[in-house]
Amino acid sequence: DSGGWREYRPLPDSGGVLAIRLDRPFSVVLDRGVLRGKAGDYLLRDSAEGAGQDPRDLWIVDASIFAATYRVDQGE
Repeated sequence: DSGGWREYRPLPDSGGVLAIRLDRPFSVVLDRGVLRGKAGDYLLRDSAEGAGQDPRDLWIVDASIFAATYRVDQGE
């Protein structure tokens, strides 16, 4: 875990993501617009080497969708 980010795998198995759950409403300003998350939502980025380094490669997932779609990567 680095600064709160943890690695997760989507279900079924495919490439991983780094995710952090935020406990309050938040906004992320990107070139393409503003992403807005609710308390409990997850902020994600690609965990593949070399990916996710661009701050534009971020997205938000609702907590209920995240719980049904991702699991903690046991390789940590």
